[in-house]
Amino acid sequence: MPDPQLLANRFSAALASGGVAVFHEYVEYGSFQLLPPRSEIGEFVQAVFESWRAQAGEPDIARVLPMLLDHAGFAVQSVRPIARCARRQDRLWHWPAGFVRINVPRLVELGVRDAAWGRRVISAINEAEADDRSIFVTPTVLEIIAVKR
Repeated sequence: MPDPQLLANRFSAALASGGVAVFHEYVEYGSFQLLPPRSEIGEFVQAVFESWRAQAGEPDIARVLPMLLDHAGFAVQSVRPIARCARRQDRLWHWPAGFVRINVPRLVELGVRDAAWGRRVISAINEAEADDRSIFVTPTVLEIIAVKR
C-alpha cells in the first residue's frame, strides 16, 4: 500500500461509530525463519523486503498501524502478537513453505534475484521437508482490534 493512512481512513469511513475492525498485520517479518537455520530462507526474507519496499509496501506495517488508526478515528482496544511454529508434519507447514514456493519464481521474474538463487531456495525447502527436525517460524503478526470513535 503506497498510502496506508488512506486505507485506514477508508476503513473508518465504512464503519459506523462503535464499529469494530480487526487487523492481522506483520510486525516483525524478519522473524520468518527455518530451523535448523538455512541461509537461503534468510536470503528469501531479504528479497521479500526489497520487493515489497520497491512497490511502496512496508512489511512491518503493524509497527505504525495503531497510530494510523488513531488518526483515522479509531480507538485501539487491544493489541497482541501472534507467532507460530510448524513442523513439517503439521498442516501449518504448508503456509510458509507454500509462500516460499510461490514467491521465489515471482522474485526471479521481477529481477529481485536470479534463477540460480531461486533453485537454491527451493532446494532448501525440499531438504527441510525431508528432515524431521525442521521447524518453520512464521513472521510475527500483530492482532489489532480497533473501535471506531
